[in-house]
Amino acid sequence: GFHLYDRRAVTVGTKTAYAVMTEEYDLAVYEDLFVEIERLAVFGAEAATLLRRIAGEYRELDRQR
Repeated sequence: GFHLYDRRAVTVGTKTAYAVMTEEYDLAVYEDLFVEIERLAVFGAEAATLLRRIAGEYRELDRQR
């Protein structure tokens, strides 16, 4: 995961550590990534519907064993 802080820094977590980046290039890369993730995200009723579908598919996997 990563966190953007007011266009001044981005922190990126790994399994064992995290990095703090403040260079303009790095910030731009993560700002673009955030925009892409936000574009793909769903909210509200649409998110609830998606989560119900995923939960149903997950339960079905267990029944197939």
